[in-house]
This record gives sequence, structure tokens and C-alpha cells, in this order.
Amino acid sequence: MTTRITLTALPALYDRRRTMFSIMADDPRQKPVSITVQVRSTTDIASSIERFGAAIRAQSPGASFLVLLDIPKGEKTPPGFRAARRAGMFRLTAFLHAGTRRPPFRRLLRR
Repeated sequence: MTTRITLTALPALYDRRRTMFSIMADDPRQKPVSITVQVRSTTDIASSIERFGAAIRAQSPGASFLVLLDIPKGEKTPPGFRAARRAGMFRLTAFLHAGTRRPPFRRLLRR
């Protein structure tokens, strides 16, 4: 059984003082970068997120972004999905930087 997931990268920074994320967009016309992939397991989800983040970093070195994981309504989650999510297996915040400067994300978002 495969599950369709959508991964979206949003420019963001981690503010350690407030222990929160700041989602940023330099231009309101910018669209987030998204891909949709088919996965079979939680391991497939984790590796898809890693590849997606690495591809964005390759095109925009130094970019700071948060990865959002969406499973469309009606799709079944792979076995162990909730436990893997709680355990942090998907590393959705792995591409965030701490700070207050704006990330160099413009090139990707102006496609």
C-alpha cells in the first residue's frame, strides 16, 4: 500500500529566545516550494524529507526553512506513522537556522 504525501518548504527561522518558529516571506507573491511523492513506510517518508531538504539546500545554500508534511484526506498513514512523528523521526526542523536574519530563499520561490 502506498500513501501520497506532500512536502512543502517554508522560509523560517528558529527563535531560541521565544522557542518558536518565525515563518518569513520577503515577497507576498512568493509561493512555497512543494512536491508530492508516494511512500510505503515511515522510513520512506523520512528519506523523502531528507532528499527534498537537500535539493533545496543545493539550489539555495544557507537557506533556512521548515518542512511541512501533509497527508491528504482519505490517504492511509503508513504503520507506525504517529509514533515516528512523536519521536521526531521525520526531522521537519532539520533545515532551520537560529537567528533573526532573513534566509536567502528568494531564488527558489520566484519560479
